[in-house]
Amino acid sequence: MRLVIALVFLASTFLCTTAANAQRTTPVTVVNSPNQPVPVEVVAPTADCPQPAAYVGITTATGNGTTGILAFNTMCNAEFPGSRMCISEELMNTVNPPQDYSGDAWIRPVFKPFAITGANDQQLVAEASGVYFTPTQFTCSGWLATSGFSGLTVMLPSGSFRPLSCDTARPVACCR
Repeated sequence: MRLVIALVFLASTFLCTTAANAQRTTPVTVVNSPNQPVPVEVVAPTADCPQPAAYVGITTATGNGTTGILAFNTMCNAEFPGSRMCISEELMNTVNPPQDYSGDAWIRPVFKPFAITGANDQQLVAEASGVYFTPTQFTCSGWLATSGFSGLTVMLPSGSFRPLSCDTARPVACCR
C-alpha cells in the first residue's frame, strides 16, 4: 500500500494543473507493485504542460565567470535553438544524454535547504548534486567575478559535479 501512495504523491507533484489534464491522460498499469497491478494515469505533455527540460549538448562557444547567465543562455540558444543554460537537476534527470563531449562545462547550481558551518565559520550550502561550498563559490560570485572565485561545472560524459576556477573559459551545458 505504501508503494501506491508514493506513486500517487509523486505523480500529483509533477502534473500540471490545467482543465485539459483529464483529456490528455493515458491509462497505464504498474505490474511490478508488491501486492497487485496498480492502475495509474500518465498525463501527456502539451504547450501548457511541457515536459521538463533535458540536457541537449555543450556549446562550442566558451565564457568565463564574468560572462553572465543571459550570455550563457544566448550561447546555448545559438547552437541548440530553444535551449538555455542547464540547471544541475535537469542534467541529472536527463535520460540518454548526448555523449559527444569530454571535459568540464558551466552549469547553473540549484541550492538545497541545507547549511553547515565550515572552517573559519564559513557558511556552506548544499547544491542538488551533493556538492557543498560557500554560496558565492558556486556562481563566480553572481557570474561577475573571475579571480579567487569558483563556479559549478559538470564533468562530462561522467556527470560528476565540481566547482572550478572562474577565470578559465569553458563551454556551457545546454538544456531544452
